[in-house]
Amino acid sequence: MIQIGKIFSQRYRILDSLGSGGMANVFLAHDLILARDVAVKVLRFNFQNDPTAIRRFQREALATTELIHPNIVQIYDVGEEEGVQYLVMEYVCGMDLKKYIKQNFPISNEEIVRIMHEVLAGVAVAHDNRIIHRDLKPQNILISKDGQVKITDFGIAIAISETSITQTNSMLGSVHYLSPEQARGNKATNLSDIYALGIVLYEMMTGQVPFDGESAVTIALKHFQDELPFVREANPNIPQSLENVALIATAKDPVKRYSSALAMSEDLSTVLLPLRQNEPKVLLSKEKTIEVKPLPRKSVLENSKDIQSNQKRSDEQLLDKQIMNLYNKGKSPKKISAELLIPLEQVEKRLKALTRKRKVKYPRNNYKRYLLVGSAALAVLLILFFVLLSALPKDVDVPDLKNYTEKEARDKLEEKDLAVDKVIKVEDAQVEQGNVVKTNPKAHATTKAGRKITLYVSGGAKKITLKDYEGKTFEKAKEELTLQGYTSSLIVKQTQADDEVKEGKIINQSVGAGKKVNPARDKILFIVSSGSDSVTLGDDYIDSYLSEVKKDLIELGLKESQIKIMIDKNTGKQEGVVTRVRPNEGASVKKKTGKVTLYISDGKVEIPKGLKDEPEDDVKERLRKAGLDYKISREFSDDVPKGNVISVEPSTGPVAISTEIKLSISNGPKEESSSNNLSSSSTYSSSSQSSSSSSAGY
Repeated sequence: MIQIGKIFSQRYRILDSLGSGGMANVFLAHDLILARDVAVKVLRFNFQNDPTAIRRFQREALATTELIHPNIVQIYDVGEEEGVQYLVMEYVCGMDLKKYIKQNFPISNEEIVRIMHEVLAGVAVAHDNRIIHRDLKPQNILISKDGQVKITDFGIAIAISETSITQTNSMLGSVHYLSPEQARGNKATNLSDIYALGIVLYEMMTGQVPFDGESAVTIALKHFQDELPFVREANPNIPQSLENVALIATAKDPVKRYSSALAMSEDLSTVLLPLRQNEPKVLLSKEKTIEVKPLPRKSVLENSKDIQSNQKRSDEQLLDKQIMNLYNKGKSPKKISAELLIPLEQVEKRLKALTRKRKVKYPRNNYKRYLLVGSAALAVLLILFFVLLSALPKDVDVPDLKNYTEKEARDKLEEKDLAVDKVIKVEDAQVEQGNVVKTNPKAHATTKAGRKITLYVSGGAKKITLKDYEGKTFEKAKEELTLQGYTSSLIVKQTQADDEVKEGKIINQSVGAGKKVNPARDKILFIVSSGSDSVTLGDDYIDSYLSEVKKDLIELGLKESQIKIMIDKNTGKQEGVVTRVRPNEGASVKKKTGKVTLYISDGKVEIPKGLKDEPEDDVKERLRKAGLDYKISREFSDDVPKGNVISVEPSTGPVAISTEIKLSISNGPKEESSSNNLSSSSTYSSSSQSSSSSSAGY
């Protein structure tokens, strides 16, 4: 089983599944060597042990590698991995024609012609390489994002050298696009592809297939019994000239169809000209059909022997008619063999049989052959004569007409002795509607004077419907719009404070949801929330150091210039500690205009007054409340009562909170009798008060 993420064949990383067909599954992968996205087509596992299926798959790979054309999906690689057959092909980012019709119907006549021209160009190359697609249908025609058409899935195409193998038990192709001769069980030819393209053209014009039914049998019978329904009844905007192309391409008799994809393309190139708008409807003569009785479902789908037996005689008559027509036009058996894709021996055999029936003369009389050769030689000489008589056209450069109006472009071409061949409308987001996008031949290419140039004119960019992006991030909205082809510079962001919408989310958009916008011209303004324009002050600033509080305020979104510092004197707190905040803690402040004042301690304290002569305990309590340490010494005093303060040093003025106040405490009058046992003074500090009374000797 192929899993997403697997590296296939040591080169292709599987990214996603793109779909599946009758024989194979298709995956999106990334080529790790050439760094490009590719499509990997893998034969289904239930076919891996089927030699016939494997051979058919290998034929597809070999046949399609020869097809190199802008309108054909390129095959890059063919191989086998762990017994699994696979091929690697160009990845086309877009949609198939079936989806394109469904999404864009009705399609403009110009667009129908453009798409068919590109499809026919790819089919013509395949036919030139002797390859018949056999399964042409909208699902096998891809349209890239830039509008380029590519044919894919030559899965049932076989090189002409191998087409002698008769399919007796299966019918290839989709029944809605199946030619009458295929429905009868005959081999597919180039004209079978022409028939399928006629059905595809009909579907683009009407939005539906011409023949439908409850079963494949019913649909197959309609292909060789019913006439093509009227196109203009389903879509009156289709000119008769365009409907006629579908009628000719889907003729029941292959001989009455276009002889090649090139012939169909040439007819299609003039259908929109004014002189063909009202041409009469093509009326094909009533074609002979063999009466077919109702058959079981399996009979048609499996090319039953009964159908083949009933049609064999009709097919032989058709082949004889084709051979006779080509032979009477002067073509040799060898050329007839190449054109009808049948062996030379079979052509000669049929010509001999027709000679016996006196319908042709084979071989031709020599004098007729000489006459034909002489006539051809004379014609060549005459052509050469007139060519030499006429002036040889000079070489001219095709001017760069991009962004010119159609009229200006015609004038420029006339100046260069060139003319306009046709004008094709294309979608283009960058070039103004009505102006030239490109030319064919391209700008600055060298061509001959008198050459007709194709102009590709902008029909404008395809508008998109704008979504509601409110509540999403700007980055997400821009990414989505860019993926839809929006010009990045037209997606504009403007921030605005909002207390309710989270920062980074879109508040509103200049163009409302559901409106149609031009991704190449219309500017879209998104108002994006920058969050609330206010900040809430913390509740733990007081008693914190200034550096910590400033850091917190700046992280909230305030600038340093919005923070004012004031000194709070004599607070009794450490220097640099916040003592007050204005506005108060927890208040809201505007981010851009708000101011915050921080009051910080100067680290000083006022020494309490009136300490002298006061009791020791009262003085110590007052110093503690002021945040000051003290040191005590004791001495005798006749003037100050015992236990009261004799002196304070320093006694006044603000001091640093680390200053130690010296207190002298009275021991009362000195007594002679105790002089031998008591020293004259003792010293204590606030940190050793617990031992002061015992050491004093009282």
